[in-house]
Amino acid sequence: MAPAYDPTSPFKGVKDLVDHNVLSLPSAYIKPFEKRHNPQEVFEGIDLPRVDLQSKTAMEDIKFACEEWGFFELINHGVPEDVIEDMVKNTHTFFNLSTTEKMKYFSEDVFNPMRFCTSLTPSKESYLDWHDHLQHWFKCDNLNNHPYPNIPIHYGEVTKNYVKNMQILGKKLLIVMSKALGLHENKLQEIYGNEEMIVRLNYYPPCPDPERALGLNPHSDSGGITILWQDQVGGLQIQKEGKWYNVRCNSNALIVNVGDQVEIITNGIFKSVIHRAIVNRNLYRMSMASFFNPCAQAIIAPIQELLDKQNPAQYKARLSKDYIGDIYNKYIEGKNVKRED
Repeated sequence: MAPAYDPTSPFKGVKDLVDHNVLSLPSAYIKPFEKRHNPQEVFEGIDLPRVDLQSKTAMEDIKFACEEWGFFELINHGVPEDVIEDMVKNTHTFFNLSTTEKMKYFSEDVFNPMRFCTSLTPSKESYLDWHDHLQHWFKCDNLNNHPYPNIPIHYGEVTKNYVKNMQILGKKLLIVMSKALGLHENKLQEIYGNEEMIVRLNYYPPCPDPERALGLNPHSDSGGITILWQDQVGGLQIQKEGKWYNVRCNSNALIVNVGDQVEIITNGIFKSVIHRAIVNRNLYRMSMASFFNPCAQAIIAPIQELLDKQNPAQYKARLSKDYIGDIYNKYIEGKNVKRED
């Protein structure tokens, strides 16, 4: 006889809970009162700065957005619609597989090349996030040798095509950002080296008690730049000047945000920003985050050309792998990067 279903077990994920008609929020997902999402303290939808990558003002627009917001919407980004649509279908198909099939890829090792998990590392967390994810960690040259799920049948080919397009876009953004800083166009790419990309596919099922749970804890991203696709359900919130704002969903746009390592590299000129994901009672939400990061051995330190007596280095130099490792091996909360006194 199969063991009785345990609705309190976090390892099978929140979609498994929903599939088993769990009607109340398991205690592991209940956030402390002071960490909860309070709708009365959140401002209505905010329009992020919009950047047209093909426009003549793209460089100035990105400079403004990275300095003042840390987030922007990107249109005319060059990623074909069918590439995104195929990846969306891929992701939906995977998360609708049986729990048994998905658990073949379960891992709490955040550095695993491919892993299915819920929250971040559920056995180490006091309060879990209400989401499941499938994460891929790609080196720049390992798309063909990378492990992929066996189902859906074309998952690997679709994902490789998506990642290649995101890599191209990421390199374009680095060029524009370098120019916006007054540097030669390849400066950020030289620091990045043979870049890495983490693709994190996030699935947020309906939550029986959304005001006591969160889809993703407030945090700043630890890497370089993040390129996000999200569906039209909504749930992304950013913190600006100490206040929370809902980010409006606009079709055909990707969302780009600055990570901690770019803040360090630019000596705080470009800023990473705290953000989170909320959940709702009735709708599934999905997002696909592509973290375009420096290689593991990249030295992350303020660029010398940006420093002078009036603007000394505000951050210590660290290896990229050490910075990300320190962040991933603790409970992710708040802004991670700190200026030196």
